Amino acid sequence: MESVRCIKDLKPEIEECALKCRVTRIWDAVNTKANNDFISLDLILIDEKGDQIHAVIKKVHATHFRPLIQEGKIYVISNFKVLLNRLSFRPVHNNYMISFYAITSIKEIKNDIIGIQRHQFEFLDFHDVPKRLNNDLHLTGELQLNTTSATKIYVDLDILEAERLRSKFENETIAVEKKNLRTVSTTDSNDQATKNRITISKLLGIRWNENKQENIYTCLASIEEVLSKFGWFYTSCYSCRKKLHNIGSKLWCNNCNMDIEFPVLRYKLHLLVKDESGSATFVVFDREAEKLTKDMESNDNSIPKAIKMVEGKSYVFQIRLSDFNLKDASQTFTVSKIFENDVNSLNLHPAKVNKDKKLLTENEDKGKGL
Repeated sequence: MESVRCIKDLKPEIEECALKCRVTRIWDAVNTKANNDFISLDLILIDEKGDQIHAVIKKVHATHFRPLIQEGKIYVISNFKVLLNRLSFRPVHNNYMISFYAITSIKEIKNDIIGIQRHQFEFLDFHDVPKRLNNDLHLTGELQLNTTSATKIYVDLDILEAERLRSKFENETIAVEKKNLRTVSTTDSNDQATKNRITISKLLGIRWNENKQENIYTCLASIEEVLSKFGWFYTSCYSCRKKLHNIGSKLWCNNCNMDIEFPVLRYKLHLLVKDESGSATFVVFDREAEKLTKDMESNDNSIPKAIKMVEGKSYVFQIRLSDFNLKDASQTFTVSKIFENDVNSLNLHPAKVNKDKKLLTENEDKGKGL
Protein backbone atom coordinates (compact mmCIF):
# COMPACT_ATOMS: atom_id res chain seq x y z
CA MET A 1 0.00 0.00 0.00
CA GLU A 2 1.32 3.42 -0.94
CA SER A 3 2.34 5.71 1.90
CA VAL A 4 0.94 9.25 1.85
CA ARG A 5 3.75 11.77 1.60
CA CYS A 6 4.15 15.53 1.63
CA ILE A 7 5.19 17.38 -1.53
CA LYS A 8 8.59 18.34 -0.10
CA ASP A 9 9.40 14.62 0.39
CA LEU A 10 8.76 13.65 -3.24
CA LYS A 11 11.85 12.52 -5.16
CA PRO A 12 12.29 10.69 -8.51
CA GLU A 13 13.73 7.64 -6.77
CA ILE A 14 10.68 7.20 -4.53
CA GLU A 15 8.09 4.82 -5.94
CA GLU A 16 4.66 3.64 -4.84
CA CYS A 17 3.73 6.72 -2.86
CA ALA A 18 0.52 8.74 -2.63
CA LEU A 19 -0.11 12.44 -2.24
CA LYS A 20 -2.98 14.14 -0.45
CA CYS A 21 -3.45 17.56 -2.01
CA ARG A 22 -5.79 20.22 -3.28
CA VAL A 23 -5.94 21.08 -6.98
CA THR A 24 -5.50 24.84 -6.79
CA ARG A 25 -5.15 25.47 -10.55
CA ILE A 26 -6.04 23.71 -13.81
CA TRP A 27 -5.27 24.93 -17.32
CA ASP A 28 -4.66 23.71 -20.85
CA ALA A 29 -1.05 24.04 -21.96
CA VAL A 30 -0.96 24.99 -25.64
CA ASN A 31 1.68 25.54 -28.30
CA THR A 32 1.36 29.22 -29.23
CA LYS A 33 3.67 28.71 -32.21
CA ALA A 34 1.46 26.00 -33.74
CA ASN A 35 -2.07 27.42 -33.79
CA ASN A 36 -2.47 26.90 -30.02
CA ASP A 37 -2.42 23.12 -30.39
CA PHE A 38 -3.24 21.35 -27.13
CA ILE A 39 -0.17 19.88 -25.38
CA SER A 40 -1.27 18.78 -21.93
CA LEU A 41 -3.64 19.32 -19.02
CA ASP A 42 -1.59 21.04 -16.31
CA LEU A 43 -2.29 21.29 -12.58
CA ILE A 44 -0.83 22.98 -9.53
CA LEU A 45 -1.18 20.87 -6.40
CA ILE A 46 -0.86 22.13 -2.82
CA ASP A 47 -0.59 20.05 0.36
CA GLU A 48 -1.44 20.72 4.00
CA LYS A 49 1.95 22.37 4.61
CA GLY A 50 1.43 24.88 1.82
CA ASP A 51 4.03 23.38 -0.52
CA GLN A 52 3.20 23.26 -4.23
CA ILE A 53 4.14 21.13 -7.21
CA HIS A 54 3.38 21.23 -10.93
CA ALA A 55 1.57 18.19 -12.34
CA VAL A 56 1.21 17.34 -16.03
CA ILE A 57 -1.31 15.07 -17.72
CA LYS A 58 -0.16 14.36 -21.25
CA LYS A 59 -2.47 14.83 -24.20
CA VAL A 60 -3.00 11.08 -24.62
CA HIS A 61 -4.39 10.80 -21.05
CA ALA A 62 -6.14 14.18 -20.76
CA THR A 63 -9.54 13.03 -22.04
CA HIS A 64 -9.68 10.34 -19.35
CA PHE A 65 -8.61 12.50 -16.40
CA ARG A 66 -10.29 15.82 -17.22
CA PRO A 67 -13.77 14.87 -15.90
CA LEU A 68 -12.23 13.32 -12.77
CA ILE A 69 -10.52 16.49 -11.54
CA GLN A 70 -12.03 19.80 -10.49
CA GLU A 71 -10.21 22.93 -9.44
CA GLY A 72 -10.48 23.55 -5.70
CA LYS A 73 -11.19 19.96 -4.61
CA ILE A 74 -8.99 17.68 -2.49
CA TYR A 75 -7.76 14.30 -3.72
CA VAL A 76 -5.46 11.46 -2.85
CA ILE A 77 -3.35 10.80 -5.95
CA SER A 78 -1.23 7.66 -6.36
CA ASN A 79 0.68 5.75 -9.06
CA PHE A 80 2.34 8.81 -10.56
CA LYS A 81 5.87 9.59 -11.70
CA VAL A 82 8.10 12.21 -10.06
CA LEU A 83 10.45 13.90 -12.53
CA LEU A 84 13.07 16.62 -12.51
CA ASN A 85 11.35 19.90 -13.35
CA ARG A 86 11.72 21.72 -16.64
CA LEU A 87 14.55 24.15 -17.22
CA SER A 88 12.21 27.01 -18.09
CA PHE A 89 8.75 28.46 -17.38
CA ARG A 90 8.10 26.71 -14.10
CA PRO A 91 4.74 27.80 -12.65
CA VAL A 92 5.91 27.16 -9.05
CA HIS A 93 9.21 27.02 -7.22
CA ASN A 94 9.95 23.31 -7.05
CA ASN A 95 12.82 21.33 -8.54
CA TYR A 96 10.47 18.42 -9.25
CA MET A 97 7.19 17.86 -11.07
CA ILE A 98 4.60 15.09 -11.38
CA SER A 99 3.53 13.23 -14.50
CA PHE A 100 0.35 11.13 -14.63
CA TYR A 101 0.29 7.58 -16.00
CA ALA A 102 -2.72 5.84 -17.52
CA ILE A 103 -2.88 3.86 -14.24
CA THR A 104 -2.67 6.93 -11.97
CA SER A 105 -5.39 6.75 -9.32
CA ILE A 106 -7.41 9.76 -8.15
CA LYS A 107 -9.72 9.57 -5.14
CA GLU A 108 -11.69 12.61 -3.99
CA ILE A 109 -11.69 13.44 -0.26
CA LYS A 110 -15.03 15.05 0.54
CA ASN A 111 -14.72 15.41 4.32
CA ASP A 112 -11.33 17.00 4.89
CA ILE A 113 -10.63 17.50 8.57
CA ILE A 114 -7.02 18.64 8.19
CA GLY A 115 -7.73 21.64 6.01
CA ILE A 116 -5.63 22.46 2.98
CA GLN A 117 -5.57 26.11 1.98
CA ARG A 118 -7.33 27.07 -1.24
CA HIS A 119 -4.60 29.31 -2.64
CA GLN A 120 -0.87 29.74 -2.22
CA PHE A 121 0.83 32.59 -4.08
CA GLU A 122 4.51 33.32 -4.55
CA PHE A 123 4.40 37.10 -4.68
CA LEU A 124 7.15 39.03 -6.42
CA ASP A 125 8.14 42.47 -5.18
CA PHE A 126 7.32 45.08 -7.82
CA HIS A 127 10.89 46.40 -7.81
CA ASP A 128 12.19 42.89 -8.54
CA VAL A 129 10.11 42.47 -11.72
CA PRO A 130 12.91 43.76 -14.04
CA LYS A 131 15.19 41.04 -12.66
CA ARG A 132 12.97 38.46 -14.35
CA LEU A 133 13.74 39.92 -17.77
CA ASN A 134 15.43 37.30 -19.97
CA ASN A 135 15.18 34.86 -17.05
CA ASP A 136 12.67 32.21 -18.07
CA LEU A 137 13.22 29.74 -15.24
CA HIS A 138 9.86 30.62 -13.70
CA LEU A 139 6.65 31.55 -15.47
CA THR A 140 6.32 35.32 -15.09
CA GLY A 141 6.11 36.74 -18.59
CA GLU A 142 8.11 39.46 -20.31
CA LEU A 143 8.60 42.81 -18.67
CA GLN A 144 5.15 43.87 -19.86
CA LEU A 145 3.79 40.73 -18.12
CA ASN A 146 2.21 38.98 -21.06
CA THR A 147 -0.50 36.44 -20.32
CA THR A 148 -0.34 32.76 -21.26
CA SER A 149 -2.84 29.91 -21.26
CA ALA A 150 -1.84 29.38 -17.61
CA THR A 151 -2.73 32.91 -16.53
CA LYS A 152 -5.64 33.45 -14.15
CA ILE A 153 -6.70 36.74 -12.56
CA TYR A 154 -7.97 36.68 -8.98
CA VAL A 155 -10.11 39.54 -7.67
CA ASP A 156 -10.39 40.56 -4.01
CA LEU A 157 -9.30 37.26 -2.48
CA ASP A 158 -9.61 36.72 1.26
CA ILE A 159 -5.88 36.30 1.88
CA LEU A 160 -3.44 38.17 4.12
CA GLU A 161 -1.62 39.93 1.26
CA ALA A 162 -4.88 41.23 -0.22
CA GLU A 163 -6.05 42.42 3.21
CA ARG A 164 -2.80 44.35 3.69
CA LEU A 165 -3.27 46.04 0.32
CA ARG A 166 -6.88 46.94 1.11
CA SER A 167 -5.83 48.41 4.46
CA LYS A 168 -3.18 50.51 2.77
CA PHE A 169 -5.76 52.31 0.63
CA GLU A 170 -8.84 52.14 2.87
CA ASN A 171 -8.65 55.85 3.75
CA GLU A 172 -8.12 56.98 0.16
CA THR A 173 -10.90 57.80 -2.28
CA ILE A 174 -10.19 56.63 -5.80
CA ALA A 175 -12.45 57.85 -8.57
CA VAL A 176 -13.17 55.25 -11.23
CA GLU A 177 -14.38 56.38 -14.62
CA LYS A 178 -16.40 53.87 -16.57
CA LYS A 179 -15.85 53.86 -20.30
CA ASN A 180 -17.43 51.79 -23.02
CA LEU A 181 -14.87 49.81 -24.97
CA ARG A 182 -15.14 50.03 -28.72
CA THR A 183 -14.06 47.19 -30.93
CA VAL A 184 -12.12 48.33 -33.96
CA SER A 185 -13.80 46.82 -36.98
CA THR A 186 -12.24 45.91 -40.29
CA THR A 187 -13.95 48.97 -41.76
CA ASP A 188 -12.23 51.21 -39.19
CA SER A 189 -8.88 49.66 -40.09
CA ASN A 190 -9.53 50.22 -43.78
CA ASP A 191 -10.45 53.85 -43.10
CA GLN A 192 -7.21 54.39 -41.20
CA ALA A 193 -5.21 52.75 -43.98
CA THR A 194 -6.63 55.13 -46.58
CA LYS A 195 -6.83 58.33 -44.52
CA ASN A 196 -4.82 61.25 -45.95
CA ARG A 197 -3.30 59.04 -48.64
CA ILE A 198 -0.46 60.77 -50.44
CA THR A 199 2.46 59.77 -52.62
CA ILE A 200 6.06 59.87 -51.46
CA SER A 201 6.82 62.90 -53.66
CA LYS A 202 4.00 64.86 -52.01
CA LEU A 203 5.18 63.68 -48.59
CA LEU A 204 8.64 65.06 -49.35
CA GLY A 205 7.12 68.35 -50.48
CA ILE A 206 5.20 69.12 -47.27
CA ARG A 207 6.64 72.12 -45.45
CA TRP A 208 6.24 73.39 -41.92
CA ASN A 209 3.28 75.61 -41.17
CA GLU A 210 2.54 76.77 -37.63
CA ASN A 211 -1.20 76.70 -38.38
CA LYS A 212 -1.13 73.19 -39.81
CA GLN A 213 -3.28 70.81 -37.76
CA GLU A 214 -3.07 67.51 -39.65
CA ASN A 215 0.31 65.78 -39.66
CA ILE A 216 -0.65 62.12 -40.13
CA TYR A 217 -0.54 60.60 -43.60
CA THR A 218 -0.51 57.16 -45.21
CA CYS A 219 1.62 55.90 -48.07
CA LEU A 220 1.38 52.71 -50.09
CA ALA A 221 4.94 51.81 -50.97
CA SER A 222 7.21 48.86 -51.57
CA ILE A 223 10.37 48.13 -49.60
CA GLU A 224 13.32 48.36 -51.95
CA GLU A 225 16.03 47.71 -49.39
CA VAL A 226 16.62 47.25 -45.67
CA LEU A 227 19.52 49.61 -45.06
CA SER A 228 21.80 47.35 -43.05
CA LYS A 229 24.45 50.03 -42.54
CA PHE A 230 22.25 51.50 -39.79
CA GLY A 231 21.92 48.16 -37.98
CA TRP A 232 18.62 46.52 -37.08
CA PHE A 233 18.27 47.00 -33.31
CA TYR A 234 19.12 49.32 -30.46
CA THR A 235 19.67 48.93 -26.71
CA SER A 236 16.77 50.54 -24.88
CA CYS A 237 15.45 51.39 -21.44
CA TYR A 238 12.88 48.85 -20.26
CA SER A 239 10.71 51.67 -18.90
CA CYS A 240 10.59 54.44 -21.51
CA ARG A 241 12.00 52.52 -24.54
CA LYS A 242 14.52 55.29 -25.26
CA LYS A 243 18.01 54.50 -26.50
CA LEU A 244 20.63 53.95 -23.80
CA HIS A 245 24.09 55.50 -23.75
CA ASN A 246 27.34 53.89 -22.63
CA ILE A 247 28.89 55.74 -19.71
CA GLY A 248 31.89 53.79 -18.56
CA SER A 249 30.67 50.30 -17.75
CA LYS A 250 27.05 51.45 -17.29
CA LEU A 251 24.10 51.93 -19.61
CA TRP A 252 22.45 55.29 -18.94
CA CYS A 253 18.95 56.48 -19.83
CA ASN A 254 18.88 60.25 -20.30
CA ASN A 255 15.09 60.29 -20.28
CA CYS A 256 14.73 58.46 -16.93
CA ASN A 257 18.02 59.90 -15.62
CA MET A 258 19.17 56.58 -14.23
CA ASP A 259 21.46 53.62 -14.77
CA ILE A 260 19.62 50.72 -16.44
CA GLU A 261 20.67 47.33 -15.14
CA PHE A 262 18.30 45.34 -17.36
CA PRO A 263 18.32 46.81 -20.89
CA VAL A 264 16.05 45.58 -23.68
CA LEU A 265 17.02 45.09 -27.32
CA ARG A 266 14.41 46.50 -29.71
CA TYR A 267 14.03 46.57 -33.48
CA LYS A 268 14.96 49.69 -35.41
CA LEU A 269 14.86 49.23 -39.17
CA HIS A 270 15.79 51.81 -41.80
CA LEU A 271 13.86 51.01 -44.97
CA LEU A 272 14.37 52.48 -48.41
CA VAL A 273 10.83 52.59 -49.81
CA LYS A 274 9.46 53.79 -53.12
CA ASP A 275 6.29 54.25 -55.10
CA GLU A 276 5.65 55.53 -58.61
CA SER A 277 6.47 59.10 -57.57
CA GLY A 278 9.74 58.75 -55.71
CA SER A 279 11.61 57.23 -52.78
CA ALA A 280 12.38 58.01 -49.14
CA THR A 281 13.73 56.41 -45.97
CA PHE A 282 11.19 55.12 -43.45
CA VAL A 283 12.30 54.18 -39.92
CA VAL A 284 10.30 51.41 -38.22
CA PHE A 285 10.59 50.65 -34.51
CA ASP A 286 9.94 47.66 -32.28
CA ARG A 287 6.35 46.35 -32.47
CA GLU A 288 5.67 47.66 -35.95
CA ALA A 289 8.93 46.09 -37.13
CA GLU A 290 7.81 42.79 -35.61
CA LYS A 291 4.81 42.84 -37.94
CA LEU A 292 7.22 42.66 -40.86
CA THR A 293 9.29 39.81 -39.45
CA LYS A 294 6.87 37.68 -37.43
CA ASP A 295 6.28 35.11 -40.18
CA MET A 296 9.87 34.97 -41.35
CA GLU A 297 11.87 31.77 -41.03
CA SER A 298 15.62 31.45 -40.67
CA ASN A 299 17.21 28.03 -40.31
CA ASP A 300 20.40 29.41 -38.79
CA ASN A 301 18.69 31.98 -36.52
CA SER A 302 20.23 34.78 -38.59
CA ILE A 303 17.87 37.68 -37.92
CA PRO A 304 19.32 39.95 -40.64
CA LYS A 305 18.55 37.31 -43.28
CA ALA A 306 14.95 37.10 -42.09
CA ILE A 307 14.59 40.87 -42.15
CA LYS A 308 15.93 41.03 -45.70
CA MET A 309 13.00 38.87 -46.79
CA VAL A 310 10.65 41.87 -46.59
CA GLU A 311 12.41 43.51 -49.54
CA GLY A 312 10.15 43.74 -52.58
CA LYS A 313 6.94 43.61 -50.54
CA SER A 314 4.33 46.38 -50.40
CA TYR A 315 2.77 47.79 -47.25
CA VAL A 316 0.59 50.67 -46.15
CA PHE A 317 2.68 52.90 -43.88
CA GLN A 318 1.20 55.49 -41.54
CA ILE A 319 3.56 58.44 -41.13
CA ARG A 320 3.33 61.01 -38.34
CA LEU A 321 5.29 64.10 -39.33
CA SER A 322 7.29 65.98 -36.73
CA ASP A 323 9.03 69.35 -36.62
CA PHE A 324 12.18 67.47 -37.55
CA ASN A 325 10.62 66.60 -40.92
CA LEU A 326 8.72 69.82 -41.51
CA LYS A 327 11.25 72.43 -40.39
CA ASP A 328 14.45 70.69 -41.45
CA ALA A 329 12.99 69.10 -44.60
CA SER A 330 14.36 65.70 -43.58
CA GLN A 331 13.73 62.87 -46.04
CA THR A 332 13.70 60.29 -43.22
CA PHE A 333 10.26 59.57 -41.75
CA THR A 334 9.21 57.60 -38.68
CA VAL A 335 6.48 55.00 -39.23
CA SER A 336 3.81 55.07 -36.53
CA LYS A 337 1.82 52.12 -37.86
CA ILE A 338 2.01 49.40 -40.48
CA PHE A 339 -1.28 47.97 -41.65
CA GLU A 340 -1.04 44.20 -41.75
CA ASN A 341 -4.08 43.80 -44.00
CA ASP A 342 -3.35 42.35 -47.40
CA VAL A 343 -3.09 45.37 -49.69
CA ASN A 344 -5.22 43.53 -52.23
CA SER A 345 -8.05 43.10 -49.71
CA LEU A 346 -7.96 46.84 -49.06
CA ASN A 347 -8.14 47.61 -52.79
CA LEU A 348 -4.91 49.55 -52.39
CA HIS A 349 -2.51 47.60 -54.56
CA PRO A 350 -1.02 49.71 -57.39
CA ALA A 351 -2.19 47.21 -60.01
CA LYS A 352 -5.73 47.40 -58.65
CA VAL A 353 -5.65 51.20 -58.51
CA ASN A 354 -4.35 51.47 -62.08
CA LYS A 355 -6.97 49.00 -63.29
CA ASP A 356 -9.76 50.99 -61.65
CA LYS A 357 -8.45 54.21 -63.19
CA LYS A 358 -8.42 52.59 -66.63
CA LEU A 359 -11.99 51.35 -66.23
CA LEU A 360 -13.09 54.78 -65.04
CA THR A 361 -11.47 56.45 -68.07
CA GLU A 362 -13.10 53.97 -70.44
CA ASN A 363 -16.52 54.57 -68.87
CA GLU A 364 -16.04 58.34 -69.13
CA ASP A 365 -15.14 58.01 -72.82
CA LYS A 366 -18.21 55.88 -73.44
CA GLY A 367 -20.33 58.46 -71.64
CA LYS A 368 -19.03 61.22 -73.89
CA GLY A 369 -20.08 59.27 -76.95
CA LEU A 370 -23.70 58.99 -75.85
